[in-house]
Amino acid sequence: VAESVVQAAAGVLRSRVRRSDILARTGAAEFGVIFPCTGAVVDRVAERLVEQLHSVVRRPIDVASAIYPDGG
Repeated sequence: VAESVVQAAAGVLRSRVRRSDILARTGAAEFGVIFPCTGAVVDRVAERLVEQLHSVVRRPIDVASAIYPDGG
């Protein structure tokens, strides 16, 4: 994945997460977001982020979520 695509994705994520959320680049083209909220909210937020990322990235996007402590 070209660095320009990764930077565009990072820009979308930075503009969409709150100050209380934690955004990290975890790999060459991988990001992680930690935010304190319930599972239903996580699903909605993830859907919105993927929609917004698709408008910039135009590549397949994989999303996974875990809820602590219930999810692991």
